[in-house]
Amino acid sequence: MGGMTFLADATILPVMVKSLGGPLWLMTAVPILMSVGIQIPSLFTAHWIEKVHWVKPLIMTTGVLQRLPYLLAGLSLIYLAPSHPAAALAMVALCPLVSGLASGITQSAWQELVAKTIPPNRRSSLWAVRSTIGALIGLSAGAVVYTVLNRYPATTGYGILHIIMLAFLAGSYVIFGAIRETDLPPRPDRQTPTLSANLKTVPSLIAGNLQFRRYLLSYALSAGWIIVMPFMAVHALGVLARSDSFAGFFLSAQMAGGMIGNLVGGFLGDRIGGRIVVLLSRLAMCILCVGMLLAASMWQFLAAFAVLGMAVSFNIIGNMTLGLEICPLHKRATHLSVISAVGVVTSLSAAGLGALAWRVTSGSFAWVALLAAAAIIASAFLVWRLEEPRHGSAVPAIDLPA
Repeated sequence: MGGMTFLADATILPVMVKSLGGPLWLMTAVPILMSVGIQIPSLFTAHWIEKVHWVKPLIMTTGVLQRLPYLLAGLSLIYLAPSHPAAALAMVALCPLVSGLASGITQSAWQELVAKTIPPNRRSSLWAVRSTIGALIGLSAGAVVYTVLNRYPATTGYGILHIIMLAFLAGSYVIFGAIRETDLPPRPDRQTPTLSANLKTVPSLIAGNLQFRRYLLSYALSAGWIIVMPFMAVHALGVLARSDSFAGFFLSAQMAGGMIGNLVGGFLGDRIGGRIVVLLSRLAMCILCVGMLLAASMWQFLAAFAVLGMAVSFNIIGNMTLGLEICPLHKRATHLSVISAVGVVTSLSAAGLGALAWRVTSGSFAWVALLAAAAIIASAFLVWRLEEPRHGSAVPAIDLPA
């Protein structure tokens, strides 16, 4: 996660695509391409993952494929872009998507590994510590981004950032290999269906669990923040009349806010549960939309990006905790894959809506900010109506046909 801050989706990626001459639709889509790639395969591999008892070897295999695209994209930016800029831009755009697809094949397996390895009352602090380490690296990443893009402008600088990110991802792969997969909790002893049979159970899974339906709809509406996300750094740089390299300061502010969010979110998530942390993320997103809209000075924008960091941290900690706990153990991989499938549709829809609103309003940041805030408020209302799974019977024991 620390390595990924060198190409942060909300601050660096949109500015990079704009700098490389990419079209508006690509600038709005590139921040979500990795998450979309991760989410696409899940629904089609969940039945297979549910048959596998030891999941770590599968994750190690796809982990190699997840990291290779950043090497190719970095080299293309450094050596190919001067003579073939369109080809280099295509490599840059495909990089997070292909990486995400490789990761998405075993995304459900990774979630199962977390559920088997980390006890429920420690999962929030797991995400918090994980994100805090990433944010600490990200603080330095902001200075590195500023220095690299000042010294090596345009394609070469962005290529170097890709290579730096790859080095961190390679280190994470080595450390991940040291994880010991446990044999708990045991899987229910029942036959796992084929792909077609598993897909046929999805409507029953949704219809039979009110809490899951509410969470699913709230998760879908929370994608509304993607409407505004690609335009925040571009808007701030335009108002301040700064160069691309100044985005490094926005990144550092985001990481500082992220550490605060990690401390608060990890504590509350362990003690109370994921629901309160998700609500905090929605509140921070609303404050962010209004703050970015009203900001006019450097310090105001830095404060807004700090709130962005808190919102992202709360969102990761809250959704990863609440999502795992609200899904029944029986067919948990399939429940999680349904969440991912909904995320694909809503993320792409939000990105398209953001691009459309930006174009129709001739680049009005107010419109995209207000549209995002409306969707986030609706999402918060649904989360408010959820019962915290850890403190009640939010996940009923439903015996559905396999």
